[in-house]
Amino acid sequence: MEQPRLELTPRGRVTLLLVHLTASAAYITGDFAPKIATAALAAPFLVDWIYKLVARPRIEARVGKRRTRAGDLFLEPVRIRNHAQAAHALEFCEPTTSVRKGGAYLEALPAGAEITANLPARARRRGITDVRVFEVVTTHPFGMLRRRLFVRCEAEFIAEPARTELGDEVLEQLRSDDREPIDQGYVTGNEFFALREYHPGEDARHVHAQRSASLGTLVLRDLRGGDNPETLIVVDLRRAPGRGYRFSDPRLEPRLSLAATLLDELLERHSRVRCRIIDDSMRSWTIDAQIDADSFLEALATAQAVPFRPLTGEWFDSIDERATAFWVQAGGYDAKSDRARFPDIVVVHEEES
Repeated sequence: MEQPRLELTPRGRVTLLLVHLTASAAYITGDFAPKIATAALAAPFLVDWIYKLVARPRIEARVGKRRTRAGDLFLEPVRIRNHAQAAHALEFCEPTTSVRKGGAYLEALPAGAEITANLPARARRRGITDVRVFEVVTTHPFGMLRRRLFVRCEAEFIAEPARTELGDEVLEQLRSDDREPIDQGYVTGNEFFALREYHPGEDARHVHAQRSASLGTLVLRDLRGGDNPETLIVVDLRRAPGRGYRFSDPRLEPRLSLAATLLDELLERHSRVRCRIIDDSMRSWTIDAQIDADSFLEALATAQAVPFRPLTGEWFDSIDERATAFWVQAGGYDAKSDRARFPDIVVVHEEES
């Protein structure tokens, strides 16, 4: 908890102004009445000031892990405990997520008491943090002075990119993929591509018996050709060549939202999705269900544009270039030469208004 700060409220400013005027009148005229008025006005201000110096609030806040999307409204239950020796009337909110007329007003929180307040909140932007900061304000007892303090609480908060509408070209490609027949047989026209580790939930009929026995673990035949290959999402965070760290493309946020929305659509269609992010780390994910998507969405929540760097042949060798590919130009680089390696590719961008 940070050191509390004292501030004048509008009521306190008006009271001090009146004290100054009546004190000036008493000094100039020497009358007894202005002196009485000065004392009557100054007394509650002094009492309020002394009370806030002596009865300092000691507030603890506890909150659970939260995963949401940027822009979405939610109710945040917060446990608030008063460790002070006196009751306090409090205004409680989280500045980074508070909405208009949000927060909670506690008329009287007794000493040692603990309550749960449900705060209306909204994640204003994507991101991840391990520390939540809540603002506590009290004007008790007379409202002349405002005591403000900030309470820190260790709790993970993940705000994924906001969801948005996909463009017509992307939706048409998704509908086209839905119309293509998918071979449910064993081999039937499929070509052998590679051997890889078996993942739970995959078709056990494709297990390579001899190689599995020799290695002591299940190995799967990766067949390509007859079956539709997995869908590829590439999020390109590279800036255009010559653009440094100071350049910020305003299209970064909407295009990260498009990438997250596209992944949701593909998972609803029970597609297997390979996600690649082109940045300094060149990370990759294979996603079969929503639970597998959390790590990728967390990467999008913290993604930032990076300086240009060319892709190597090794990067292309690690993916199937015959896959249906969606390329998200989030960093601003056009990547025409890289996209030319994919015969079936859709560039994902926001619709022009």
